[in-house]
Amino acid sequence: MKILIERANEYHIPLYMAFIDFEKAFDRVEHWAVKSSLINSRIDHIYTELIANIYIYIYIYIYIYIYIYIYIYILVKL
Repeated sequence: MKILIERANEYHIPLYMAFIDFEKAFDRVEHWAVKSSLINSRIDHIYTELIANIYIYIYIYIYIYIYIYIYIYILVKL
């Protein structure tokens, strides 16, 4: 992180950082309960799966410059 900050300063590139505690962000609701509620509410299967996947498949693209980016996959335990 220190190198990233140094390079941003060196090249006068704006740098924005966010720190997210994903463990705390996802420990409030049981994931199975959310999916079960959606199914019981007769929400279309496509949307139910889409919402369920938000909790399972988390990834981030961090764009550094136009076509240069970092891809990060975050594993969530269910």
